[in-house]
Amino acid sequence: MQAGESALEQAIMNFVINGCDSMPEGGLLTIATDVVRQENQECPELLKREFLCNCLLQIKTAGCQRNLSTNS
Repeated sequence: MQAGESALEQAIMNFVINGCDSMPEGGLLTIATDVVRQENQECPELLKREFLCNCLLQIKTAGCQRNLSTNS
């Protein structure tokens, strides 16, 4: 997914808000990032680069999550 700074910020905020809302009794919300390098074989306009660098974003929740299908 390609996104601008504000779109990425909004997406992360939505994940955080939804994660917190799904754990009303508390829990752990973890956000982690990493850089992933891959060989450049599929993007003709970037053939000058040997590797492409991408950001990996992981968002995890752990806690007592409520069943959203039963809430009104």
